Amino acid sequence: MLSSDVSRSVDHPKFLLQREGYAAAISDPHVMDAIKSGPQQRIALCFVEWSGFGAQKLVIDWTIIDGPDAARKFGDQLLELPRSFADRTSISGGIEFAAAQLERAPFGAFGGFADDAKLERGYLPLSDRPGIGFEGQSALYSIMRALAA
Repeated sequence: MLSSDVSRSVDHPKFLLQREGYAAAISDPHVMDAIKSGPQQRIALCFVEWSGFGAQKLVIDWTIIDGPDAARKFGDQLLELPRSFADRTSISGGIEFAAAQLERAPFGAFGGFADDAKLERGYLPLSDRPGIGFEGQSALYSIMRALAA
């Protein structure tokens, strides 16, 4: 998932920098090589813009990126679609909206949250679990343990 802050503090040149940077990155040959080197040889990608509380939008829905043509099309959409908002900033609203989008992802995803994490009114309470965070993601943790063995 690509996500972009489009709050009032992001002026037009910074807005364009975000969009153009994402468009260039997804079409970059090194990125395509990384995608093709993965077990699925493709990724699912969506693009979200967020601003104030209640001001989040799925700008580009989940799209399969499986080669240069799909990547270029996704990048072209990023450059063509208008800015969604220019409201105040609510990063917690953006995170909550993004987490909901991950629930609809066409592939399983390793997000940044533990399996038992729950957003509460836009806040993610800290865990008492020791470690740096991925230990709470059972599928990812088992892969990491197998790689370390």
